[in-house]
Amino acid sequence: MTWQEKMRRLTEGKNLSYWSRRAGCPRNAISNALNSNQMPRSDKGVKLAKALKVTADWLFDDEQDRPSPVGTGAESHEGP
Repeated sequence: MTWQEKMRRLTEGKNLSYWSRRAGCPRNAISNALNSNQMPRSDKGVKLAKALKVTADWLFDDEQDRPSPVGTGAESHEGP
């Protein structure tokens, strides 16, 4: 799963303004991350990952499909 697919899935149900406030990033930074093929700058990527309650490593590593939750409220997938 690509980082954009992960972001789209994690941001479903909330508008861009919500995620912008939560991440402390401009609204257009969230929009650009969701709609362009360019990965966000590392400082914004870390802020986005924190806001989404996942690690930046998980979010931006396309090889990792299972979320690596940080804090509470993130969906956790326990493996067998």
